[in-house]
Amino acid sequence: MAVWRNDFGAMFVQIPLRIAFEALAAAGAGGRYMRIESMTAPDVPEQFFGPMPLDLVRLTLRAAFWRLLVTPARLASMDVLVVSPGGVGTTFLIRHLSRFARTNLPTDADYLKHLPGPPRTPPKTIFIRGDGESIYASIKRRGWVARQGAKLGSVGCVYSRGETQKAAFIAAVRAQEQRWRQSEGEVLFVDYDDIWQLTEDIMTFAGITDPCFITEFPQRQMRLSIALDIQREGANRVKPAVA
Repeated sequence: MAVWRNDFGAMFVQIPLRIAFEALAAAGAGGRYMRIESMTAPDVPEQFFGPMPLDLVRLTLRAAFWRLLVTPARLASMDVLVVSPGGVGTTFLIRHLSRFARTNLPTDADYLKHLPGPPRTPPKTIFIRGDGESIYASIKRRGWVARQGAKLGSVGCVYSRGETQKAAFIAAVRAQEQRWRQSEGEVLFVDYDDIWQLTEDIMTFAGITDPCFITEFPQRQMRLSIALDIQREGANRVKPAVA
């Protein structure tokens, strides 16, 4: 009976919802929101961060029905799931882990990378955490606050702007971690700054035995926020004095 309910849910709820998502994404391609996603300039005016109407629908659906986008079959086939609020090096860790274990997609095409909370039957999960203010600054710099807030289950992030949106986003980041801390499954919490010191713990938790996981682990890169601060500081230093 339980299996029948799962099949029914997949056929009449999950699959149509995913199809609707893809259709809305395709229809909204080329809109203002899609163009802004590719920008990294830190000084993009606030008014340009808004999604277009079709994106608003898609993001609202993502925020409200995130649980329905999770496919149980995909979770069952995983050795380890990697989740984060974003802006904390999740992509590089997933790419490296995927060489040694079955994990979620680094592109988030499977809707698992930023789950607002644990699914009903969570696999082993590595949760990459970070400071809410730093995460917000990183996400805003790329013009992704509305989109990322929706992934974290916050409808408020989709429709608000400015300080209200910031508060909603940081609240969503904190709520996500709190939900995962209440998970019934096994969860390894790793702070972004500690990833390179905890490679052995990550390897053991994921059930990886290949020593190449450690020896070929990606070198730490300077975070973009720090690089931009250094760049600005250098530019200010060399500015010619105004006569």
